[in-house]
Amino acid sequence: MSAISLIFVNYRSARYLESALQSLFAQEKEEDFEIIISNNDAEETVTLHGLQARYPFTLVENRGNIGFAAACNRAAAQASGEVIGFLNPDILWREKLLPSIIAIVQNEQAVIGLSLLTTQGLQQAYDHGHAPTLSRLFLNHLLPRSLWRHASTNLSLRSVDWVSGCTLFLPQALFSQLGGFDEDFFLYYEDIDLCMRAKLAGRPVWYASGFAVTHLGGKSQPSRASQKRAYFASQRRYFGKHRPLWERLLLPLFQKATRVFS
Repeated sequence: MSAISLIFVNYRSARYLESALQSLFAQEKEEDFEIIISNNDAEETVTLHGLQARYPFTLVENRGNIGFAAACNRAAAQASGEVIGFLNPDILWREKLLPSIIAIVQNEQAVIGLSLLTTQGLQQAYDHGHAPTLSRLFLNHLLPRSLWRHASTNLSLRSVDWVSGCTLFLPQALFSQLGGFDEDFFLYYEDIDLCMRAKLAGRPVWYASGFAVTHLGGKSQPSRASQKRAYFASQRRYFGKHRPLWERLLLPLFQKATRVFS
């Protein structure tokens, strides 16, 4: 039994998974973790079998693209680790992190997320944040993304409302208690929703600013138009679950405006 189960969802990203796995195995001890890849892309099954010959992992084959949340849940059902970590296929491991991550998650019984850096070493926008509200969405749309970028700092754990699902770790028992990801989120906002439900259950959500990985960013995304449609649909789902009626009613107007001016 491994201390941690690391879960990747594959959709049009097998070519990036090789680099992700190579970086992970180069930095961490193989006996400390298990890898489960949940495959949403039947056309890449042969490629994944080729990777499996070089890197040991469990492959979960889904029937078509069932969405990120559902694919994560299918993989988590086979996880044996006391800690579960969800990683994007375009994440590159920079240093040995897993023993520290496991210790923090187990000691704090918390959700934690890591700092996502660009290939230039700058923090990417929106790897953690406050709970989404209509006013925050409006301000985020107005402010340039450059204001969100800064160099990585020394390790600190900061309480936040949510951390990105690109690198999200939590106790397996907590994930089960929460019922996993809400599968009504096909893509986007499932991580924010999970973190908000964890906080409602009395569990902390920590952003580990000094634990940094490189995130290549958006390497498995479809077209920009379909990406935005999925994002807006999940945004409406989140507001329907967590925000007051007046915000839910105004959100479609905000979305329409951002389509015009973005």
